[in-house]
Amino acid sequence: MRVAGATWVLRYKTTRREDGKRVERTVAVGLVRNYPSESAALQGVDVLHLRESINTNEDFKVRPVRFADIAAHYIAHELDNDQADAIMPKSHTTISNYRRNLKKRIIPQWGGRVATTIQPPEIEEWLRSLRRDEKLANGTCDRHRRIMALVYTIAQRYGLLPRGMSTIHSLACDAGLLAITKR
Repeated sequence: MRVAGATWVLRYKTTRREDGKRVERTVAVGLVRNYPSESAALQGVDVLHLRESINTNEDFKVRPVRFADIAAHYIAHELDNDQADAIMPKSHTTISNYRRNLKKRIIPQWGGRVATTIQPPEIEEWLRSLRRDEKLANGTCDRHRRIMALVYTIAQRYGLLPRGMSTIHSLACDAGLLAITKR
């Protein structure tokens, strides 16, 4: 039992690279109070994409990738001030605007969440609340949506997230109506 309470743990066997020996590994899935049954815990394993992660030949990352991780990677690799080697260079103002939007609104809202667990309806509701509570224009909401889509796309390109997972492909932010499609 951990300090936070009883915890579901996924146990699996893997081959250690150093000596080729089969060893047992464990990964914490979540607290029993969050997953009251074994079937709920197994659904949590699927939501966190743990099965896919442990069945690769790469070293398993115990901590699931959070949105803050992929956003930091995007900032470091795509929003570099030196755009000389970029395939599609971004202007200085675009770089500063994207960084500001990520740091001011997007990362504080989504940074602590596991990137693969953020659902499109949650993003839709967040964009609605930005329009309603902060009186942001449609174009500003659309910019936030496009930046999030870019962060996910780049994370997939660099292998931080599995390819083919649902991404934010099309969220409209006009006339107070949001629609989404999955890709």
